[in-house]
Parts: sequence; C-alpha cells; structure tokens
Amino acid sequence: MVNVLVQELWLAAQQGRTSDVERLVSQVDHAAVAWALRVSMRNDHVHTTAILLEALPVHPVQCSHREHLRSAAIGGSARALAVLVARRPYALDFVRSNPLNYAAEYGQVGVLQVLVACKADLNGPSCTLPALWHASNMGHVPVVKWLLDQKAAVHSVDGAASSMCMPLSVAAQGARDAVVSLLLKHGAGEVGHDAACAQALFHTLYTTGEHATTIKLLLDSRIGVNRTNAAGKSPLLIACATGDVNTARVLLHSKAEANDIPRNGDTPLTAACKSGSTEIVRMLLDRKACVHTCPQLGQQTPLTAAGNHNHAAMAALLVRRAAQRAVP
Repeated sequence: MVNVLVQELWLAAQQGRTSDVERLVSQVDHAAVAWALRVSMRNDHVHTTAILLEALPVHPVQCSHREHLRSAAIGGSARALAVLVARRPYALDFVRSNPLNYAAEYGQVGVLQVLVACKADLNGPSCTLPALWHASNMGHVPVVKWLLDQKAAVHSVDGAASSMCMPLSVAAQGARDAVVSLLLKHGAGEVGHDAACAQALFHTLYTTGEHATTIKLLLDSRIGVNRTNAAGKSPLLIACATGDVNTARVLLHSKAEANDIPRNGDTPLTAACKSGSTEIVRMLLDRKACVHTCPQLGQQTPLTAAGNHNHAAMAALLVRRAAQRAVP
C-alpha cells in the first residue's frame, strides 16, 4: 500500500496536481516527500513545491535540498527554485552542489537570475569551477553574456593559477568562438593577463579539431605570435608538427617567423616535413623558410626529414625550391 501511495504522490507532483499532493503528503515518509519535491521542482510546479516543502524538516542537517536545487537548476525551473530558496535560504550554502553551476551548464538564464537575486555569489568560494567556466565550456552565449554583465570574474578561479581553470581556455579548446570573443571583449586578454591568454592559445593548438578561427581571435588580442611555451615551441612549430594547415595559414598571415629556430628540436619546416603536410611546406617555402637549416648537430634538415618519412613528392619540392634559390 505504501509503494502505491508513493507512486501516486510522485505522479501528482510531476503533473502539478495540488489537491492530490495535499491529500497524499501526510501518508508517506520524508524520503518519499523529498523524491516528489525533486520531481515537482524539475517540472516548475510552484504550488506543489510549496506544499511538499512544508512537509519536510526545516533543519539543514536533516534536509540539505541539494538534489532539489540541482533538479530545478537543470530543468530551468526558476519559479519553483524561487519558492525553495525563499523558504529554505540555507539551501544555497551547500556549495558542493552549486546550483549556479548546474544552471550555467544547462543554459538556464532564468534560474541564474533567481539565484543571484537571492544573493548567490557568482565569484564566491566554491569547491568546483564557477558558473562562467561551465557556461563557457558548453558554449552558452546568452548565459556567458549575462554572467559577464553581472561581473562574473573572467580572469581567475578562487585564485587558481592554472590556465585550464580559465573560462577563456576551455572556450578556446572547444572552438566556442562567440564565447571567446565575448570573454576577450570583457578583458580576458588585457595586459597583465596575457600569459593566461597565451596558455589558452597553446592548449588550443594541442586540441584536435578545427580551431583556426579561434586561433585568429586569440592572436587579435595582441598575443605575440612568436611567443613560445615552456618547452620552447612556437605556435607555428606546433601547427606544423600536427599538420594543421588552416592554423598554420592563420599564423603565417599574422607574421609568424617561418625560420624560427627553437632551443631544441625541429624548425617549422622540418616539423612539417615529418608530419607529411605538403601544403604547409609550400606555405613555409613561400615565406622563405630555409631548406638547409639544422638547429643542432644531429638534428635532421627538412630534406632529410622528408626522405626519412618517405615523402617523395615533398622531397622533390624542397630540392626544386633550393635549386631555384641558388640561381642568381
């Protein structure tokens, strides 16, 4: 009989049948009421949410409402959420299940508006990444814009130095170009934060997929195109090594140094020869990349690299271009 009542309460809560919820709520235990509350909030039923809340313990130790917040945030149930936080304001203190983050991740601007109106802190201490990071990761442009208008921090996460914690990095890696553009307009690439912006560039270069437009946006924020990472590699060298033709084209158009000589390893031309991208090799040669450069004793020249990797057509191109340059 109890199971039947629980199921009946669940269906009534799901459908927002107020009179049935009022009749059944006193006939089941608190666990069943909490379950029904979660369903009611997920479907944004204000009146049934209020009734179910009244039937639950008020003390925060007994009922944290974490799952109810999560359900409402994910489902976009702004009205039901407003009822919960009005009657149980302590619910927002449970930051390990931060409803701001769920709302941002699922693109629920209305829920975010309710939470911020209830004094939820967009930039307060959190055990997880903040709302702006989640919205940037998912590419929710309206949410990102709203969060930035509400002064969400664009530069840091609880003082974290890791660039992977930066909204700009995660947006760039996901090729969320509209989000990247918004973040840059709100100061993500300002002087003093250019190192983090550069790290976003390098993380993006190592990410598979089409990122040429993203790379251009980052470069337009005045990151030095020939800046190197901790391993001494320039963006162009990375693009050549991965065979990313479009990114290499963007970098060269932005005046990347075709004859870059790294601290160790290959030149861009040698890296392109190893990756097998004839188109990148041709672009580099058009930019006067040196055919014979070998950065260190024991390293391969571009021609040697092409031959060793069985790129016959590429080797022929290198020989032909070297011969043309030798003609006075």
